[in-house]
Amino acid sequence: MPIVFVTPIAIQAQAPPVAFSLETAVAASLKKSASVQIAGKVVAADQARIGVARSQGRVQLSGNANLSRFDQATRIGFVPGAPPVQTLPNHIETYQLTATQRIDVSGQIRMSISQAQLQQLADTFAASGAKRQRALLTVQTYILVLKSKVRVRAAQLAVKSADAHLELAQAFFDQGIGQKVELLRAKTAVVDANIQLSMMVSAEAASRATFNNLVDIDLSAAVDLAPIKLAEVQKPVAVLAEYASKQRDDVLRAEVQTRAAELGIRLAGTANKPVVSIQAQATQYPTFSFQTPRERVGSLSIGITIPILDGGSTGAKTDEATQQAAATKLEYARIRNAVALDVTQAHIAWMHALSVANAAKEALTYATEARDIAETRYKGQVGSYLDLLDAQVAQIRAEAQAIDTEYEAIAAQAALINALGTQL
Repeated sequence: MPIVFVTPIAIQAQAPPVAFSLETAVAASLKKSASVQIAGKVVAADQARIGVARSQGRVQLSGNANLSRFDQATRIGFVPGAPPVQTLPNHIETYQLTATQRIDVSGQIRMSISQAQLQQLADTFAASGAKRQRALLTVQTYILVLKSKVRVRAAQLAVKSADAHLELAQAFFDQGIGQKVELLRAKTAVVDANIQLSMMVSAEAASRATFNNLVDIDLSAAVDLAPIKLAEVQKPVAVLAEYASKQRDDVLRAEVQTRAAELGIRLAGTANKPVVSIQAQATQYPTFSFQTPRERVGSLSIGITIPILDGGSTGAKTDEATQQAAATKLEYARIRNAVALDVTQAHIAWMHALSVANAAKEALTYATEARDIAETRYKGQVGSYLDLLDAQVAQIRAEAQAIDTEYEAIAAQAALINALGTQL
């Protein structure tokens, strides 16, 4: 009786697969990514902070209205026996419009703007890093789906081969020239091949669901992924490491943060500097009294505020900023060293993966040839089924290893490109 296997998959209407190239997959994933969106919002918030800093150097306009009610009017008698004169009624109203322009004599406003701009630049590099990491995750998942699909096709071929061997073993047994143990081994091989196929189908579905989630489509949707081809990396590893240690987004971010921290030292020192402002004021007194010489009064004044003693606050802030700047310099050096090491290790891993992939291809060639020879010998009844089974298992393992190592080499290449700071 023939052995029939049904791979457990969800029964649904067959929709055409959604086609993706590596570029469109990365673009869709970046659009979906919450971390990338958050990084963009942080940069936008930095732009608003720049506006806040700039507003300190612009004209500030304010209005004031004051209405007072007294218990009674104020009257003063100037001549004995004469009626008193009202100098202030029982109510008074005042309306003021004031324009104030701060003069940045200490450079505090200018440095505040520069520091806000540097922070925005640092967060822009952080956003670039978020995009780069999201792109790497997408490429790795893309590669995993491609590998899973190839593994499914290989498992399907293994099932067909096991079925063919079972038919041959059954025919030999029916003719009385084959042994029952060989027939049982052939049936076992069919079961094993179908189990392996079921595992590969499940693995492909899982990796595809992960990919679909990244690109924001239905998790169970079929996808058609274009073959992947990454940029060649041909420069010596030392050159690559030196380049990345100067140009990668996290290095540039640390460099900008160092500049901002150094500026922070100067900014902290302006806390006890004089503050100069020009103020123009227009005042209206609609209620007549002797306290207000006329109904409308205009004034122009220059104010200078000179801090005399701040209890050591400025010195403490300057010391804090100095230590912070020293810490950012150390962090900058640490990141540069870590990036150089990251590139070196990624290059070593890529070269090793290429070597293993080439060896696995060669091993698959030998295993396939050995399987073919064992199959020919078995068909000619000069070789045992056990020899054929051993050769078949070896060929399946060699093919799985060749598939895995091929895509692992591509993944290692992607990791190297990412380590260089290039978005995939």
